[in-house]
Amino acid sequence: GDLYGPFWICTTLVFTMAMCGNLAHYKKAADPADWHYDFSKLSLAATVVYSYASIVPTLLWTLMKWKATTSPSLLEMFCLYGYSLFLFIPISIVCVFPAVGDDIQWGLVMTAAVITGAVLVANLMSCLANLPRTYHGSAVVLAVAAHLGMAVVSRPDR
Repeated sequence: GDLYGPFWICTTLVFTMAMCGNLAHYKKAADPADWHYDFSKLSLAATVVYSYASIVPTLLWTLMKWKATTSPSLLEMFCLYGYSLFLFIPISIVCVFPAVGDDIQWGLVMTAAVITGAVLVANLMSCLANLPRTYHGSAVVLAVAAHLGMAVVSRPDR
């Protein structure tokens, strides 16, 4: 594996989240002439996406390396988490369209979270199964909670 795909998926998601978040606020502005681009959205998106794509896989890899009988490589973990973010890119773009209401936006975001979360769990389950029972639940909770948090933050109109 290489890190080009995960890096560019994360980078594209960062800029998509920032752009779509600003576009959503522009569309809601009472007077578009008074609207200004909010660069803090770019900083927040970069912090959230790169933290999620680097810290969560590192923590899970460390736990599996420390306590499991077998574990994937750190590179494989980065690739798995980086590629899992792809679906959030088109979801961020679709959520900006005016015809897409709040309920549909949340439905799309949660659908993407369930699909990508299922892919993550399916790929991690064989490795997590090698963990002692005392750590298994904590690892699953960490993976699921971090993924849901990432999904909620990826919604552009926040």
